[in-house]
Amino acid sequence: MAEIAPRKKAVEEEARPKVQIEVGDGAAIPTKEDVGLFTAWRVAFFGSIALTLSLCIF
Repeated sequence: MAEIAPRKKAVEEEARPKVQIEVGDGAAIPTKEDVGLFTAWRVAFFGSIALTLSLCIF
């Protein structure tokens, strides 16, 4: 029977560094450098107020 050799792609994948994704449970409180995040907070905050008021009125 023929000997099974490791594929070249599998060897290359082992050479790459492993990617590690860290998930935290802390709130993403914006700082002055986080302009985009601050804008998203504003949209979510005022959007939730508008939605709550529209549900009460209609």
